[in-house]
Amino acid sequence: RLEVRALTQITTLRLFAAAALFGAVLLERPLSLSPYTTWGLSLPVLLWCALPFHQGLAKALRAQKANTDMLLSVGLSAAFLFSTVAVFAPELLVEGLREHRLGTLAVVAVLALFGRGLETRLTERAGESLGKILRRLPRTARLIRGGVEITALAADIRPGDLIVVPPGELVPVDGEVVSGESR
Repeated sequence: RLEVRALTQITTLRLFAAAALFGAVLLERPLSLSPYTTWGLSLPVLLWCALPFHQGLAKALRAQKANTDMLLSVGLSAAFLFSTVAVFAPELLVEGLREHRLGTLAVVAVLALFGRGLETRLTERAGESLGKILRRLPRTARLIRGGVEITALAADIRPGDLIVVPPGELVPVDGEVVSGESR
């Protein structure tokens, strides 16, 4: 639980850093920032903000399985490499492609980090909710064995067993009502 919260805080910091770059890219012309400055501001986004995606890429390559982290890492790296050429050697590019794509890098990083943070928070809440539900489940059940009602651990109930659930008590397992009724 503490690990999830720490991850959420780091993800939030990464999100704000990527959002700051996005703001700088949007304000590049009004603030008269040079493309070199914008490029320099994008380095932390690629190297630190997108680090979880690069780590996910490494894991995916070791497991020989493609995943979303792989797509994000390659996409962010491609946008950065293209922008590096556009900033430092634009003459190598066709006339219409000489603008950097650092804004794209920032937007993708912001959206991906926002999604990751949201996913982490929802997973944490779902785990907490499931824990609350599990704590409410009864640990024992009233089983009918050989025509006699006995108390047994709910974990010992097997498919086909008959259990008695008096009115107002919680049902310890999934099952099918074979007789009786309640509200």
